[in-house]
Amino acid sequence: FNYIMKKIRWFIKDSLVYLTQRILGRFPVSILMYHSVGDNSHFFTVRPKEFAKQMHYLKSNNYNVLSLAHVVADLNAGRPLPTHSVVLTFDDGYEDNFSNAYPILKEYNFPATIFVSSGLIGVERAVRGVSLHYLNKEQMLEMQASGLIDFQSHGMSHRNLTELPEIESERELKESKSFLESLFQKKINLFAYPFGASNAFIREAVRGLFSGAVGVHYGYVNKKSSIFDLPRQSIDSKVTFRRFLLKI
Repeated sequence: FNYIMKKIRWFIKDSLVYLTQRILGRFPVSILMYHSVGDNSHFFTVRPKEFAKQMHYLKSNNYNVLSLAHVVADLNAGRPLPTHSVVLTFDDGYEDNFSNAYPILKEYNFPATIFVSSGLIGVERAVRGVSLHYLNKEQMLEMQASGLIDFQSHGMSHRNLTELPEIESERELKESKSFLESLFQKKINLFAYPFGASNAFIREAVRGLFSGAVGVHYGYVNKKSSIFDLPRQSIDSKVTFRRFLLKI
């Protein structure tokens, strides 16, 4: 009974946000946030069949699937954002992004941004009791070479930056950016706050190193959105297909 009530509350919340922001506000861009795409039991995981169904819907209904870099560049330049648009992002850089999500993204020619914690590349560890593998360098370089996948920074160790001494949080930002720029031989301009946590000091430090950043708070992107704390719609195991439709 409690779970049913939770599902009803989630659906009502999604519906209200969709009505007030998407329809009445006519905000054109939704940034979707994924983590794992696999068959594990973690709450933030989306099953591969469900992910394929979601991507098929975007393609069949002629959504503009844009890169996050495209949207941030438009916001920074003051250009109007294209309507009927979605951005795909993945946090943490799990190995199943390569084995399960990447083939589907290639099938539909959809760009996506994966935010990786550079100190966790190629490791295996328990995430809230579920053992997960992280992408290795070879997988990441293959994905980057496709032109569809853009790797960006999620810090070094996936720690909450607001709970660290300021000098340590700055090191997380700078060393992650430097490492990824060396690995991919490109500028790393985007950042995702671990756990979505930031404060004035962290945001100012991010502003000095990157051209945009994403949080985890609910909502759609519009010209008034903070470029250094853009809202995203979480897509996880609790999101039914009906709720997915309210998030795009």
